[in-house]
Amino acid sequence: MPVKFQRFEKNQGLIYSRRYGCLQATGDTILILDSHVEVKPGFLEPLLQVVDANYKAVAAPIFDFWDTFKNNYWSFDQALGFDRYMNWIYVYEESPKNGTNFRSPAIMGGAFVVKKKFLKEIDYFGMCMEGWGQENIELSLKTWFCDGEVLFVACSRVLHFAARRTPSRHGDRIKPAEFWHNQGVIVKSYFPSDIYEEFDRVHNIDKDLERCAETIEANRKLLRKNKCTRNFTWLRRNLMPRIESYDSETTVAHTLTDRKKCVSIEKWSVNEGHKVYLVNCNTQKSVYESVRLTKWRDLRIFDRLCLDWGYDPVKFSACHYSGGNQIVRYNAENGAISNEGNDVCLGQYKNSKIYLDKGPCNKGEAENESTDFVVLNFRFGTIFNQSLLLDNT
Repeated sequence: MPVKFQRFEKNQGLIYSRRYGCLQATGDTILILDSHVEVKPGFLEPLLQVVDANYKAVAAPIFDFWDTFKNNYWSFDQALGFDRYMNWIYVYEESPKNGTNFRSPAIMGGAFVVKKKFLKEIDYFGMCMEGWGQENIELSLKTWFCDGEVLFVACSRVLHFAARRTPSRHGDRIKPAEFWHNQGVIVKSYFPSDIYEEFDRVHNIDKDLERCAETIEANRKLLRKNKCTRNFTWLRRNLMPRIESYDSETTVAHTLTDRKKCVSIEKWSVNEGHKVYLVNCNTQKSVYESVRLTKWRDLRIFDRLCLDWGYDPVKFSACHYSGGNQIVRYNAENGAISNEGNDVCLGQYKNSKIYLDKGPCNKGEAENESTDFVVLNFRFGTIFNQSLLLDNT
């Protein structure tokens, strides 16, 4: 089999290299494969079957991970979604069943197969995106929007060797700001304008994206040219139904306040979750506005973090959709937020002027019960659906 090897005089970054490689490819099927992904005989045939059956499909293998630095192994066989800030979240609705292929809002970019004809229709990988990162999400979005499908293929597995550092930390190869730049191009091109406005409030990216105005408009025109029938709302409701659509369909209310203070979270900690605290409502607006009471009876921040009573003190941790410690009750009459059993409420101990905690809802009734806990009375800045407000019944 003839092999063509292309090499640039200077590092152009992963996204540009993939786009260039796809443009140079002469075959009708393209395999994208990172150098740190190991394969074995038989991994490719199941992927080819998927794209041969549907030329608008993107087929990805199941990833097994090996961390050579920590000497541990784990397998990843879960559909991947993302929130409005482009952070990864798991999609539990599309978990694999009985070894069958399963849909995913997006794929990891290290290994997948796609038809060149379809890549050409959706203009390959993103223009005006730099270095490394998010090109897999952009490809997945365009695929779904233009009536294609993104699938993890159960009968195909590859081994991914975890790197010690991300490319954004490899000296002068790529700057961390480029990662946010790439996200901004995607959000401004394909997401609703209100989501982009919130994204910009967090990352202050709009001025940087002025140089990509022509590309962003071309991305929008591309969807119209291909008569793509789906949009961001379709994707969320059909592929990520448990992820909030930020309207009365899934969100009961948002912007949680107490005595003119807004509920917010501390910086993310993977192992310990987010501590919960009160801030002045004129700061960190995009964070506290995202505290939402949902129809699933949980309090969420962004799309992926739920108030979790299992921590001491309470924290926001990854939503697990299993109820239990992430169920809340809101009493619309007195503003109390309690857990499922109605005996533990959200409030503050008198020695803490910042962080929120859990404590007895009816202090003093139990013998030897602490009386230094104050149950706070919360209100929501916006109520979408009054009929869905929870109570203590």
